Amino acid sequence: MDKVKTAFQNFGRVIVDPILYLSVTGIILAIATVCSLGSGVVADLGTLLSAATNSAVIGNLPVIFAVGLTAGFAKKQNPTRQCLDLLVTSCSCMSTTPT
Repeated sequence: MDKVKTAFQNFGRVIVDPILYLSVTGIILAIATVCSLGSGVVADLGTLLSAATNSAVIGNLPVIFAVGLTAGFAKKQNPTRQCLDLLVTSCSCMSTTPT
């Protein structure tokens, strides 16, 4: 029973890391939305920031979660392995995307 409890605690610790990125993304999107309500250069900057955040983070949520989970479950931190995980996940996401 302790093994199951430890496994769930480990999973809970690992799943929090990718979710932390979402709170930062939400704050950036809120600032971008407020900026885009203005006019002139500030509105253009807000629109650009909103589009960049949406395409960079929101569009790649599966990749962020896959890399975050594999990095969290790794026994030791190995940047080479994490890059390989990112490459494999990206290739599998691209191959399953409908055209």
